[in-house]
Amino acid sequence: MDKHTSAFSTYSVSLYFDGASAAQLRHAAERIALATNNDYMTQHSVPPHITLGMFHAGENDLPLLKKAFTEFADKAAVSGTAFSFAGVNSFYNKVIFLYPAEEAATYFKELNLILHEMFLPYFKAGGNRNYLPCNWCPHVALAVKLNHIQFKKGFEEALRLFEDEALAENNMKIASLGLALCKPYTELFMN
Repeated sequence: MDKHTSAFSTYSVSLYFDGASAAQLRHAAERIALATNNDYMTQHSVPPHITLGMFHAGENDLPLLKKAFTEFADKAAVSGTAFSFAGVNSFYNKVIFLYPAEEAATYFKELNLILHEMFLPYFKAGGNRNYLPCNWCPHVALAVKLNHIQFKKGFEEALRLFEDEALAENNMKIASLGLALCKPYTELFMN
């Protein structure tokens, strides 16, 4: 792929949760949506996930993208990975997220590095470079596109949920790795 081609789409490689973990995370997102009156996550049916990387690719590059994804998925072998969350945090008071405990965060950062080593020779980094290994923070978004008032209410609710619903104590499980077109969100391949 010519990394400077303007006709491209953005694709993501993400970790997806098993049914029980996803249900618990969706419930938390729904509670925050009710508290903030911001239902972006639930309205757009964004599945709970951890995005490992985002890349730009042209339509003609889809066979190479699928091949690179398959090779990464075989190497990563993430199905069944269990971890817990360490807390709640935010990006720029506009996104509320859960972040994994230190050991899991280190593991996810290693996966992020391997992914980029495998993909960057062929594809341009996407996601305003926040997913590059030197910038990336593993997280599961619970609310996005919040204004100041929504953020305050949502963050309070997220902290309450984290304590009351024992999100820190529950083992979350990764079920699969997926490749998706970002806009509109469309799952392409799951492994």
